[in-house]
Amino acid sequence: MRLLLGAPDRPTPPLGRIQDPYGFRCLPQIHGPAHDAADALEGVLEVEINAAAENPLISADDMASYHHGGFCLAQLALSLDHFRLAVTQVARLSTSRLSTLNEPGFTRLRPFLADGEPASSGVMILEYAAGAALGDLRA
Repeated sequence: MRLLLGAPDRPTPPLGRIQDPYGFRCLPQIHGPAHDAADALEGVLEVEINAAAENPLISADDMASYHHGGFCLAQLALSLDHFRLAVTQVARLSTSRLSTLNEPGFTRLRPFLADGEPASSGVMILEYAAGAALGDLRA
């Protein structure tokens, strides 16, 4: 993020701030677990896609029927819930970063990167859209 902002590797706090905003400081603590949740979901999906879920399962070798609970997708449901919660945290942090990048006190640029024309809102709509998407994820 510092590279994208054109900031040095070890910058002084911006405009007298003691530390970077929350959305930048907590990026590894939020995005790392989201990657872990995605990896876990991928593993569960690989198992479920390749599993025989028919009940009863009929063996072609001996024509025997095997009753089982392979149709129960609790592991998939739990993994999807975990992933959804992780993505919601990523979205929360992303909206926080977007708000910060639209803030002149942090970037020293015009509010919402607007061009200075009367009633120009710049990229304000991006912040609104991100907030609406976050609300949908939370719901």
